[in-house]
Amino acid sequence: MLILRKTQQADRLAEVKLVRHGDWINVIDPSEKEIQELVNKYKVPAEFVHASLDLKERSRIDTVKNWKLFIIRIPVKKETKFLIIPIGVVVNEYNIITICAKENEVVNRFLTDKMNGFYTSKRTRFLLYLIKNANYYFDRYVEELQEITTRVEHRLLHSQANAEVISFLEIQKTITYFHSALINNGMLFEKIIVNKKIEIFPADKEILEDMIIENKELLETVTIFMNNINSTMDAYASVISNNLNITMKFLTSLTIILNLPNIITSFYGMNVKLPMAQDPMAYLTILLLCLSLIIFSLYFFFRKRWL
Repeated sequence: MLILRKTQQADRLAEVKLVRHGDWINVIDPSEKEIQELVNKYKVPAEFVHASLDLKERSRIDTVKNWKLFIIRIPVKKETKFLIIPIGVVVNEYNIITICAKENEVVNRFLTDKMNGFYTSKRTRFLLYLIKNANYYFDRYVEELQEITTRVEHRLLHSQANAEVISFLEIQKTITYFHSALINNGMLFEKIIVNKKIEIFPADKEILEDMIIENKELLETVTIFMNNINSTMDAYASVISNNLNITMKFLTSLTIILNLPNIITSFYGMNVKLPMAQDPMAYLTILLLCLSLIIFSLYFFFRKRWL
């Protein structure tokens, strides 16, 4: 748990020991002791804390007495995988508290002082800048996924290994989660304006409207990307199915051709009278017959493009 302060007088984010009005409390993967401290010492509603740590929680706004909860879905990169997790922004008249189950770049961008123009005392502006950060990393990670997709598609052209197909399915699943998160976030941003759950100043309203436009543009980009991935997967499935049909035709043709001599010669293994059974040159006639049938079969299957 970090207690942070950034004011117009000291225009740099600093960690402090005691909480006062206008401070930001940042909580990442809290222990049970920290959860109890939030609930008992800072009087944060327990349901707000648990909702913020629930990885399945959807974007929403909630109010309990003088506390307001804003849950936003944000992207997280863990090694080579991309996840969508919720972050809870809890606000009262004096302070802002961010609660998240995992460390993430959306919050870390504040901690590295890469965000200009925000102060911990301006709770509405802080919330909007957090939304701006979320949109920034959605955009950045979508670009990374597009680059990964291009590489996987290139490998798929030269290989049909299961690893490439699994990689493509992982991308498809990830971009679907991105799409769902952007839709939920967009609905939340609209509610902030319509329901006036937090005081929106004129300058902040313009920022929020820009964030809504950014979200819609991102959603459009992700939708196109998702459709392209689905189309590619459908095309790849068709190619695999077509290759399987070609292989089955080839094997069927080969089986028929190889079985023709066996069918003919098996007749002469029966204990019944057959034509040329007593002829010492019968084997040569049978051999020529088998060869003729094989040549005819090869010609037939080549014409049918089975071979």
